[in-house]
Amino acid sequence: MAWPSIVAFGKDESSWFLKLDDPTGHWSSHVGYIPEELKTVLEPGGLIHEVALGPDGEWFIILDDADRSTFFGNTSDLFAAALHATKNSDGKMQISWVAFGPQQSFFVHRMDGEPFWHGLPKELEELVAKRPREVKHLALARPTGWCVLFHHGVWKWRLPPEHGLSDWLKSSEVYTLNHVYFGNKGEYFIETRQRAQWNAGDSLSEVLSYYCNRSSRKEKVKSALAEGTTLPQEHAELMTVLMKVLEEHREDCYFDQLLEAIKSKLLFDPQFTRLYSFNPACYGQRGGYPYFKPCGWRRCSLAIDKFEEYSGWCIAYHGTSCQNVASIMLRGLRRPGDQGVCVAHGQAYSTSHRTIYVSPAIEYAAFPVYAEFLEIETNHWAQLVLECRVRPGSFVVKPGSLGNKYWPPHLRMDQNFETNSELEWLIEAPEDVAFTGLMIREFGDAASEEVYGSLVRQVTVGSHGPQFEWTKLRAAESERLQYYV
Repeated sequence: MAWPSIVAFGKDESSWFLKLDDPTGHWSSHVGYIPEELKTVLEPGGLIHEVALGPDGEWFIILDDADRSTFFGNTSDLFAAALHATKNSDGKMQISWVAFGPQQSFFVHRMDGEPFWHGLPKELEELVAKRPREVKHLALARPTGWCVLFHHGVWKWRLPPEHGLSDWLKSSEVYTLNHVYFGNKGEYFIETRQRAQWNAGDSLSEVLSYYCNRSSRKEKVKSALAEGTTLPQEHAELMTVLMKVLEEHREDCYFDQLLEAIKSKLLFDPQFTRLYSFNPACYGQRGGYPYFKPCGWRRCSLAIDKFEEYSGWCIAYHGTSCQNVASIMLRGLRRPGDQGVCVAHGQAYSTSHRTIYVSPAIEYAAFPVYAEFLEIETNHWAQLVLECRVRPGSFVVKPGSLGNKYWPPHLRMDQNFETNSELEWLIEAPEDVAFTGLMIREFGDAASEEVYGSLVRQVTVGSHGPQFEWTKLRAAESERLQYYV
């Protein structure tokens, strides 16, 4: 499970950096608005050892390469001089970490030797001066306050009474504290032996909540599914995927509402939950358009009130990530700009720039650019596509807009569609589309060949990720079967 290893607060609540590590040695990073020079250093994607941001746009980074390459910017001359003073005989800076504070104050922790500092509050400076080599962790609050941890496990701190951590630091839990990071205007992140706690801007808080609350979210999902499962035992594999989908969801108001719907057995309809075999078929017309059998997919049917109102509507599909599923289940597809919905893949052909996109071709909607892969476990992934009903006459038909960058132009995107000229349906009114089912497909060794076929079992993580490997496999199979446009 990924967990924050670096949390850096910048000049305002939109400026931040977050590094996450997991027990397998993998890591990832998330950033808000950071200085362009730092973005340039981060872009190659090298391993990161340390990052620090300051209240006035200062930044510092150590890369985890053979040379421990060090970069910094927007800093004072004193800070630059302190860094250069750490160089060894080979000219390499010997720095473990740094901390920035208000009014260009800083603390530079050296790998070997006494640290350098400037502008520290008097009480903190006196503490550090007594035991400079014993400082293990130090954080400077903004506009005032500080915390310091010494190697023998003793924390010292001074924060204004109104600071959100002031009372907590007086509790017995302070002895379990591992790390503290401060931002501006009371922002902070702390990690104890048991949990994490923070006060941050919306963008950083959302990412922290997603990762740090995973365990509790998992227990909530497990409890809700156990209490309200409406799918029979033969769909146990499907429930495993659904559990993982919900675990990955942001813990927002839609997440809580969805769990309540599951408990109340109001979400799924087992009567129409089914598997689709590999024998191609067309199930006739729906709303004047053909409905092709989605071979090699599972369908988890939603419980829809007054479904008869939609039974004559066209069938189409919408690819999405698992993090969006709960909100769509509860409120349906929404236009970009409505209730926090953002544009994810551009607005090709749209005149309103707030268009909802669906496709009559499930394989087009399932292209990994749209339907992101979800890791179930090591070498086992799943993919989600939303099955929708679309009001006849409410949409504009356009060609597929993926382009040749992702798919060979001479191959069909979906075997059931001889050309790629009518693969996107553009909808302007949310009431003209209804989400009726969740289509699921699995990949990797653990995927059932009986359910999903043999091709999906050949997917590996590869050098560019399982999505890329799947696209290559599917293109090669389409070439073999001569599915040409």
